[in-house]
Amino acid sequence: MYVSLDIGGTTTRIAFSKNFIAFEDVIKYPTPQSFNEFVFELNTHLLSCPEPITNISLGIAGIINRIDQKILRCPNIKEIENLGPY
Repeated sequence: MYVSLDIGGTTTRIAFSKNFIAFEDVIKYPTPQSFNEFVFELNTHLLSCPEPITNISLGIAGIINRIDQKILRCPNIKEIENLGPY
């Protein structure tokens, strides 16, 4: 199962797809502002996936250092800045 995440400043969207072309289900919820709430919400929704997750794509505002595998800047969830490696 493919999962696509869009973490916005006000809303987070999670979409599930078997083929990464058509989405079967889209979940929307307010983006938590604390890291712990963010992880809890994300885990809750990902665990609801009916099939094993094989791939995840992520859309998030900010800057990622691909070499060091760190999130350098994330205006939507400040607590994940300098978090890594991802």
